[in-house]
Amino acid sequence: MQKAADKVRVNVQLIDARADSHLWAKTYDRDIKDVFAVESEVAQEIADPFRRKLSPAEASTLATAPTKDTAAYDLFLKGEFQLRAANVSLSPESFAEAIAWYQQAIARDPNFALAMARLAECRLNQHWFVETFKRIGARGS
Repeated sequence: MQKAADKVRVNVQLIDARADSHLWAKTYDRDIKDVFAVESEVAQEIADPFRRKLSPAEASTLATAPTKDTAAYDLFLKGEFQLRAANVSLSPESFAEAIAWYQQAIARDPNFALAMARLAECRLNQHWFVETFKRIGARGS
């Protein structure tokens, strides 16, 4: 996903990992205020070629935005990126940065449950991957 001013571009690819083959791709250009609508559209377009329709419950879940505040969602996405980087690097600084992004998202929307869940996940990963390994490393020295 790329963002410029009040526009967003989402590039989506569906790949069969078993065969390492490209199945489908599409680019979506939308206003940032419509970013949640793109999620629903993408999910339905991926399902359609494979003759799979989303159940009403699945469609409802996809149509429900995790927050109405696009700035909070942008902060959340930055946290998501940083959490993935932290889980790979196991860098204390990366975990701290992800935590800060999630906290900012929650500050903008105190009801942003997904951001709260990811913050908890990030703190848990930070504890296990950074603090636990520090203690193990200190004992081994």
